[in-house]
Amino acid sequence: MISIKRIVHRNDKRIGIFIPKYHQKENSVRGIHGRLWSQSLSCWHIEDNLENIELLKAIFPELIKNTVPLSSEKDLRSIENANISSVEKQAGASFIPNNTSNQAPKLPINDGDKILDAETNLEHENTHFNKTTVLFEAGYIMCKVNYRLTESEMQSIRNYPAIFYSKKNKSWCARANVPNAQSFQRLFSIWTDLEFENILQKIPKESKYATLEIDERFVGKFSFKFSPLHAETLEFIKKIPLRKYHKVDKKWLLPYSKEVLEKLLAFLDHHQYHIKNNIDNKKPFRKLNHREKQAFLVEQSPEAARAIIFHYTNHLIAKRYSYNTIQVYAQAFNRFLKYHPAQKHSKNDKIYIEHYFYELAKTNMAESTLNTHINAVKYYYEQILDYEPMFVHFLRPKKALTLPSVLNKDEVIKIFKSITNKKHLAMLLLAYSAGLRLGEIVRLQIKDIDSKRMLIHIRGAKGKKDRMVTLSEIMLAHLREYVVLYRPKIHLFEGQIDGDHYSERSLQQVFRSAKTLAHIKKQASMHTLRHSYATHLLEAGTDIHLIQMLLGHQNIKTTLKYLHVSNRT
Repeated sequence: MISIKRIVHRNDKRIGIFIPKYHQKENSVRGIHGRLWSQSLSCWHIEDNLENIELLKAIFPELIKNTVPLSSEKDLRSIENANISSVEKQAGASFIPNNTSNQAPKLPINDGDKILDAETNLEHENTHFNKTTVLFEAGYIMCKVNYRLTESEMQSIRNYPAIFYSKKNKSWCARANVPNAQSFQRLFSIWTDLEFENILQKIPKESKYATLEIDERFVGKFSFKFSPLHAETLEFIKKIPLRKYHKVDKKWLLPYSKEVLEKLLAFLDHHQYHIKNNIDNKKPFRKLNHREKQAFLVEQSPEAARAIIFHYTNHLIAKRYSYNTIQVYAQAFNRFLKYHPAQKHSKNDKIYIEHYFYELAKTNMAESTLNTHINAVKYYYEQILDYEPMFVHFLRPKKALTLPSVLNKDEVIKIFKSITNKKHLAMLLLAYSAGLRLGEIVRLQIKDIDSKRMLIHIRGAKGKKDRMVTLSEIMLAHLREYVVLYRPKIHLFEGQIDGDHYSERSLQQVFRSAKTLAHIKKQASMHTLRHSYATHLLEAGTDIHLIQMLLGHQNIKTTLKYLHVSNRT
């Protein structure tokens, strides 16, 4: 059956021609100038203008009907609501009379619901477009969007790894659970508040299970099974170096190292998995070296770029960069190599680099992320190829002054009072009383606490620098109570794995829970306690240079931002 409708393709109004494959008139449609094929809508489409409408009249005379002309006195709505004969309904189309001739034939074109006149109503109605249809099928949310998404909308969807596109159903899909329903609502604004509440109540609560155990057949590995299948969990596993899927046993084999095990347990705990951990903590595990982590980064790269990524990461390892920095730089440089392959690099690349970063900035990339991409390319040209620094300095965006979020003293006290766990309280107290970073807290060892001199030794902090910070008497009293209760061995705050430190992700979750219990609506994270420490010191009259030393800032400009949020002035 042939159907001709008005459609929206890539945010453009078009005439869609839905014609069966190998139809005798398909070649005539192919002969129309400017015709295009839409894979998503499975139809030919042409520009919506009078010339093309006249052309379609000649190709499909069976869809033409003689009608009475449309006079200016008649109301368009009364004609649209007129009765349509059963023969016209079977043809799948209707039309509105022409107002230019007495017995002018008209080609019926509609958008599925509202009859549209080819001449007088081309721009009359477009509210039916840009709508979404949501279906719950087989435990999935399926969202059909009848228009092409913009690049910014596509970028928003990529931030939700649980959402994927199904070519078979021509829709965006995700498993039917509360977080995914919330993600769809944020992306597409599908439901009203009342409808959304009703939908959340209907979604069954999902039980998630994970099993960890040592498999003696695979040396240096442990097996990991989880159900049901979730995209976010798969995305997390694929970021683990040297992971491998065992097709026969249908399980993942992961390196038996404290870093991998700690991150996995923290992830499962955060996503509310029922964990069955059969791993014996007494079994010694090994630490992944840079070579093994590097192999994973090279493996993620396209085959044509693996040689240069190997050389690039080798240089970063030799300079003793941290693995997190190496990973971020390698991923950013990989993106550059897709635009400008390795075989073409030379001293005359200024135009290519300019254009690449101009296009990257147009994607609404965050300023900090764009700076990272600039630094990754800059490192390659200046440090590895040893070219003059002439490429990217002018591309660096103007540094904006971003003010830190700060809690007042009453809010800090409310957070501390909401915590009942001694261990959790001690970690948050350290963050505020000494202005420590998240990583500095969890990596503290017992030997770093000097109770006689009332100092804390911070080792290998940001920039691989050591520093000394003050230890308050109240903090020391809390730490003594904590040590008696928990009896740590090496690290001051030990994690689930014997001999390893507490997980950073778990500590972040502790702060979020405490903030919720304290009924604080202000935007705040674990790092906000460090900002609050510095701001309150400044308000109490402490010298700005002393605060710089206590926080471990290399540049005084970093510390001066607290002047803008303090009430001292």
